[in-house]
Amino acid sequence: MPNRAEHLAKAQANEALSLSLQSGPALDWSVTILFYAALHLVEAVLAPQAHSRTHIERDGRVRQHPLLRPIYGQYRELKDASLLARYDCRRFTPADVALLRAYEYDVIKQHLRQPLGLTF
Repeated sequence: MPNRAEHLAKAQANEALSLSLQSGPALDWSVTILFYAALHLVEAVLAPQAHSRTHIERDGRVRQHPLLRPIYGQYRELKDASLLARYDCRRFTPADVALLRAYEYDVIKQHLRQPLGLTF
């Protein structure tokens, strides 16, 4: 089971990779990887007390955890966009990805910045 530091390192790497793909031809992957950056921020909050083995399990924890509940909407938006990218072949524009980053991911990251001691 990954510890908090490992989840944070993965979140940071995913965020950087998503940003590098944001202006290229792989915008669907930029969206998907941005969701996984958020997922690892969530798991960093839960570690070491809990580790979600499924998305359904994690969704429930985000809805119920006092620190995560306020960002559940943003988390779900990123998850839904990721599902659209992966399974419905939804095409995203650079503007779409920038909006997901600004209004979903950045809100999650800012909300968790102090509790997780984020430096990235």
